[in-house]
Amino acid sequence: MFPHSKPMSRLVLAALAAAAGMACKSDGTAAETGTIVVALNPTSASVAQGGSTVVIATLTRSGGFDGAVQFGVTGNPTGVTGAVSNEITNGVVTTATITVSVAATVAAGVYPLVVSGSGSGVTTATVNFTLTVTAPATYAISLTLENRCGSHDCRAQRRFSRSPLPISLLRRPVIHSTG
Repeated sequence: MFPHSKPMSRLVLAALAAAAGMACKSDGTAAETGTIVVALNPTSASVAQGGSTVVIATLTRSGGFDGAVQFGVTGNPTGVTGAVSNEITNGVVTTATITVSVAATVAAGVYPLVVSGSGSGVTTATVNFTLTVTAPATYAISLTLENRCGSHDCRAQRRFSRSPLPISLLRRPVIHSTG
């Protein structure tokens, strides 16, 4: 028997494990392969130009992975940002708030964004988010003064009234909104 057969058997075992695509611990046993999965709520949203929306990202660890994670947003056109905040980890689950903001200059249309979760030693997980940018709603406001005195002269009404009211109270503006 060779004098170095024990260290050599560990080397052979490690080489075989690497060839089979498995990771090994230092004692030669197979190590668990950690994974992460990302989910979004909602997975799509319509946002008016100049507006924003909030998306909740949930990352779940499995397979023995318990490391730190980061979220990111890619695929966003110029004028669209995805800001990650409020990351909270509870056991194997990390949730974060992603605020998707749309500048007023972004053209109306549909934009596919990608939200990713990553961590050291695991494959990055991604999920699609569909952003629909719409033109902002338009409103027209008009102001009309109405004569609340009917066919009478308001000054005459005021003069003969028991409790005189200023003309400004007799002529109240009426606001009409369309949209």
